[in-house]
Amino acid sequence: MAEDAEPGPIDQILSLAHEIIEECPSCARKATRIVMWANQIRERRPDRAELATIVGVQSAGLLPDARMRALVDHLCAVVRYAE
Repeated sequence: MAEDAEPGPIDQILSLAHEIIEECPSCARKATRIVMWANQIRERRPDRAELATIVGVQSAGLLPDARMRALVDHLCAVVRYAE
């Protein structure tokens, strides 16, 4: 990955929360909660099987198998991008 690449959204959230903690002591408690939530989001990524189950339950057999696989593939890409 290039060094000048823009950090991902979670990294940006963490960076901003740390700035708030340093610059606004009265806001530190709330900003610490934001850091905790961002770390939990980073740690918890649904895998392909979980995404396939979600899509399967939500589509209730309305999507052809090929479309369902494509949707799961796209959701996996979104999860990877969210890093």
